[in-house]
Amino acid sequence: MFGWLKRGPARPDTALAMIGSRASDDVLFLGARDPTVAAENGTITRLNGRTVVAGQGAADKARVEDAAGKAGAILEFVDTPLTALPFAAATFHIVVIRDLALGSADATPVVAEAMRVLQPGGRIILIFGEPARGMLSALNPPPTPAADTVVILLQRVGFAAARRLAEEAGVSYFEARKARAES
Repeated sequence: MFGWLKRGPARPDTALAMIGSRASDDVLFLGARDPTVAAENGTITRLNGRTVVAGQGAADKARVEDAAGKAGAILEFVDTPLTALPFAAATFHIVVIRDLALGSADATPVVAEAMRVLQPGGRIILIFGEPARGMLSALNPPPTPAADTVVILLQRVGFAAARRLAEEAGVSYFEARKARAES
């Protein structure tokens, strides 16, 4: 009867579905503003893979540790600039970037650094926006970047198959793939 009052899927559930990691994957999250999704991903990768969060400072580290504790997850935190990651090339299966400031000078170097640490055939996921809350939120959705802007950035750095993956409750998900190594 009151189906319209039902809550939609929780943001971590939707984000985890868009990320699509498996237990054996090595996943890197760039940025630690909201480590909830990283912590939930850490419950998937556990001991066979790993989930790493790259952030900066004690506040980021505290947020990551708190989220990991609440989720019962295994997370690694690395205090580092997002444009100079301390990982070898081709280390991760998936890189997730949350709320990249597309207009900033750092956007292209951050995405290029993500490309460097991705394995051939690896995926990058960009997440933008905040989940819509309340019954009237559909009338005034939060702004999300134009799909063309994100896709062009991903292609300019060298990613293939860049596309908007989904948009749900005010959050937009984009993905692209690093080309596989040539044989």
